[in-house]
Amino acid sequence: MKKYIIIWGGPAWATLGNFLIKNWIRNVTIIEKEKFPRHHIWESIQPDILDFLEKIWIDKNIFNKIFPKKYWAIYKWWKYNYKWSVLYSKELDDKWSNNEEIFDLDQYEHGYNVDRSIFDKILLDDFINNWWKIIYNEVKDLVINNNLIKKIIFSNWEELSWDIFIDASWQNSIISYKLKLKIYDKFLRNSSIYGYYKWYKSIDNKLKKYFQYIENIWDCWYWWIPTSEEIVSVWIVFNSSRKYNDKDFFYKLKNTEIYSSINEADLVDYNGNKTTKLNYIWDWSFLSKKAYWNNWYLLWDSFWFVDPILSGWVSFAMEKAIFLWRLLILIEKNLNKKNLINKKYELVYKNDVLKYLKMAYLWYENWNSKEKWIEESGWSKRNFINFISGWERFLNKSKIFQDWQNDRILKNLI
Repeated sequence: MKKYIIIWGGPAWATLGNFLIKNWIRNVTIIEKEKFPRHHIWESIQPDILDFLEKIWIDKNIFNKIFPKKYWAIYKWWKYNYKWSVLYSKELDDKWSNNEEIFDLDQYEHGYNVDRSIFDKILLDDFINNWWKIIYNEVKDLVINNNLIKKIIFSNWEELSWDIFIDASWQNSIISYKLKLKIYDKFLRNSSIYGYYKWYKSIDNKLKKYFQYIENIWDCWYWWIPTSEEIVSVWIVFNSSRKYNDKDFFYKLKNTEIYSSINEADLVDYNGNKTTKLNYIWDWSFLSKKAYWNNWYLLWDSFWFVDPILSGWVSFAMEKAIFLWRLLILIEKNLNKKNLINKKYELVYKNDVLKYLKMAYLWYENWNSKEKWIEESGWSKRNFINFISGWERFLNKSKIFQDWQNDRILKNLI
């Protein structure tokens, strides 16, 4: 039986591990530098991903009890003072755009805004004690012979070997560092200053507090994302070449519509305790020159990352984990076509990143004008929404992967 090692924790490897186990591939070892799960910024679970969660034996109804619903986003372009809704449900989107009365929000398609530390634990709990082995150690080096990665060397000089190596370690990928594969994007280097506000007010009466709000103000934008009925996270996002501080955050915030939501609220920390401090984080977009190396695979944002203007990275990660799971199964069935399948894996990744990069570049270049952005990018409102919730954009189209859609391949393997 082949041994699988997955480096670094997160929804991507948690999803992949669950799918490997579903197909009786239970020899999976997780390498973690720190204790996991741990605090992480809140992110969106898109509607289609909820259906996949049920396939790994997770009751999606549990989300109703824990996380706030999310009907997706409203964008406000500063220059035109124009609001643009991009809601999952077309019916709801039309009603909002036409200023119609909205009753019973629950009937419309929605996702969830999830606390990653809680969400990751949900993914892990059913399996971590029964099937997986987790090693808490830092990977320092790799042993490569004949183009195959043979061993991991840990910080304490212990060594570990395996058959299939899956690298989910984001910007800290040891293989990308060792082989100099990582290319950083000079334009998409963004920083954020953010805080949490307790006892905030909703910005929109129709959608209550179940959406995210993005407001552009000249050379930066604010991001309003509720994490519960009581607490909302508020971010200022700007290019890292600019030097903003806490004072800038508060000063610019007063020029936004978001300010009316939090001007009487308490600034709190992640745990809801009053504070005077804000948080800082940066995201520099990057791309790896390769997505695979014989028995090694980069998983999702270890291969590429683009500043998350859509707040959907956790769903992207899970989708790509399912993509890699299906690819590994397909290789087991067609070992003579391994190279062809691997090339297809890399090609799909590169096509995805190029499409996303084009959208992101035009977004930041034209963010004062919705009309200009749509005209130059070709992204209509519906295209924009489909990119987020229409995961079938390649799953049903690639001829080499047609048998993904039936269970025959899974039954043959088991």
